[in-house]
Amino acid sequence: MDIEQVWKGHVAETGGLPEVQNVGQLKPSNQNSPLKKMKKLLVQNMVGVAFCVVLYVAVICFFSFWQIRVLVGITLAFTLWALANAWQLYRRVDEKVLANNLLAELKRNRDALQSWMRVQMRVAIFIYPFSAAGGYLWGGVLGSGQDVSVFMSKPIAGWALIACIIVLTPLGYLAGKWMFKKTFGKVIIQLDEHMASISADASE
Repeated sequence: MDIEQVWKGHVAETGGLPEVQNVGQLKPSNQNSPLKKMKKLLVQNMVGVAFCVVLYVAVICFFSFWQIRVLVGITLAFTLWALANAWQLYRRVDEKVLANNLLAELKRNRDALQSWMRVQMRVAIFIYPFSAAGGYLWGGVLGSGQDVSVFMSKPIAGWALIACIIVLTPLGYLAGKWMFKKTFGKVIIQLDEHMASISADASE
C-alpha cells in the first residue's frame, strides 16, 4: 500500500495507477479529503459567526442604553476577531497539496486547527462574562420595559446579574468546547488516521 492508496482509503485491486499530481486526485469519488472537509467546516463556522456579528450590530443600533452597547460591543469585537482568525486559517489550508509533501501538510494543518481552537477557547473565557452581562441587561430591559438604571436599582437585579455571570461563563466555555469537538473532532481524527497510515507505509 503506497501513499496514494492510503489517501484513497482502500487497497487498490489492480496496478497501473495514474500519475498523481495533487491531493484532489487522491480522494475517493464518494468521500471528500480531510483537508477539503476542514475548509468546508471553516466556511460553515464563518457563516455562523457572521450571523452573530449582524445580530450584535443590530442590538447596538437598536438599544440606546450605553451599558448594553458597551457589553455587546466587547462581544462584537471578539466575534470579529474570531471571524478574522477563521478566515486566516481557511486561507492557509491547501487541499491540493502535492502527494510527495502530503504527510508534512496534513500535520501542519492538523496542528494549525488544534492551535486555532485552543486560542479561541482561551480568549473566549474572558469574553463570556461580558456577553452574559450584556444578555442579562438586554433581556431585563425588554422584559421590564424600563431603563437599565431603573431596572438595576432593584437589589435582586444586581444579585441576579452576578449569578448569571457565574453560571453562564463556565457553561459557555463548556458549550463552546463541545461545539468545537462536535464540528472539527472527526476531521482531526481523519487527519491523524491518514498520517498514521502514511507513516506506517513509509516505515515498511
